[in-house]
Amino acid sequence: MWRRRLNWLPFRTMESGLLRLILLFLGIAFLVGIYLWDRTRRNRDSIQAKPRITPEMDIVSDDRESEDTPWDLEHQDPVNIEQELEHLDTIVTDDRELPDGSAEEASFIKTNLPFVEQQELFSFSADEASPVDVPIKILQINIAAKRDDFSGPAIMEAAKANGLVVSEMKIFHRYTKDGSQKTLFNVVSMVEPGFFPIEKMEDFTTPGLMLFAQLPGPEDGLAVFSDMLFTAECLKETLGGELQDETHSSLTKQTIENMRSQILEHRRLVRLARSRG
Repeated sequence: MWRRRLNWLPFRTMESGLLRLILLFLGIAFLVGIYLWDRTRRNRDSIQAKPRITPEMDIVSDDRESEDTPWDLEHQDPVNIEQELEHLDTIVTDDRELPDGSAEEASFIKTNLPFVEQQELFSFSADEASPVDVPIKILQINIAAKRDDFSGPAIMEAAKANGLVVSEMKIFHRYTKDGSQKTLFNVVSMVEPGFFPIEKMEDFTTPGLMLFAQLPGPEDGLAVFSDMLFTAECLKETLGGELQDETHSSLTKQTIENMRSQILEHRRLVRLARSRG
């Protein structure tokens, strides 16, 4: 009888070891399944999510492309900025000041921005905190040098002539005109890290400049875009460059219209987010 029991011990030991192996493999398979499911879900979410354009994505490195792929696209028709600004129904000039007082300001806007008759201006006021889940929109316009790089002294002179102010961040800003120094848009170098060596601008060169703004901001997105477009055109004429979009393609009328449509859609999404908040 004892001999029979002893004969069963190896089988019981083997069954116990096999059971442990089976449980181990099942556990590993379960963990692998969770990992694969999570990775698939992340990939699906990233595909469905609308990509955001950030300024860092479009700042090029010092190792620029060869001369076989120049920035110059002279075969394309230039954009008539004045016509595009009229199409945007927004006129921005350097010497125009908004009158003081909310009533006078509203009258000024209604007179000079005809599109507000159909669409209300939208922005966050100084006393209003932006909602947590408000969508962010980045507007970007590039100015690429056609042949020779832009020099530091020429950039400084052009920036000053267009009312751009350099900050401690060593980049240029367009501030609101109410004295609050809220940023409407920024101007950086197209080469990493983007800032300008203000103390050594006489030795500085760059293949291009980048203007960008984040919406929502202190003023309406269409007004900011018009100011950016007008300023970019002035800088282009002064420095001798070419206007490009965020993909470094020539800035066309269709691109400008698409950007305007995106601003209006972003305004709608922000209003929707605010209503839910």
